[in-house]
Amino acid sequence: MQNERSCGVTVDMNSLENYNILADHHLAHYFNSPRVKQHLIKSGLITPGGEIVPEKDFRSELTRKSRQEAALKAYIWTMTDKAVENERTLQSKLRRSIEDIRNSQRIRKIRAERRQKREREMLKTILFDTDGLVDLETEEERIFHNTELLCSPVNKVVEPCDLSKGQSEKGNGHFAPWKRS
Repeated sequence: MQNERSCGVTVDMNSLENYNILADHHLAHYFNSPRVKQHLIKSGLITPGGEIVPEKDFRSELTRKSRQEAALKAYIWTMTDKAVENERTLQSKLRRSIEDIRNSQRIRKIRAERRQKREREMLKTILFDTDGLVDLETEEERIFHNTELLCSPVNKVVEPCDLSKGQSEKGNGHFAPWKRS
């Protein structure tokens, strides 16, 4: 099909479809410059020897490269997702173990408090004055009553000794009523 332009030049449309700009002898000086030639080699349009790569080969190489890049991106995403999932799993395990430790510490503390409360109640029931139950409100009173309890003649457990000589079995000449066996 012939087409008339305003300047009077006829152009064959079939020849335009087959036109290769790299083979145009009018543009050869431009494509031979080192900067442009290096760009064309890097793009894959010409070989390092200067030969023009056929369009079919260029397109197939371009398709291969794009598929390779897509596969590499998919692999990177997969590995990243796997690493993130592993990190989440590790963090959740750490969180659970910390919670378990805190719970066991809390349970230990509660049990100790309950045990101390029971011991205080038992101590209050054991320690009776003539007036009634001894009130152990202050630390000084507790220390005094505990010392009194340990030193009272009823609770003393004395090591076997020769009481006629006033010596203990160890023979050091000291009588130690505060030692319990």
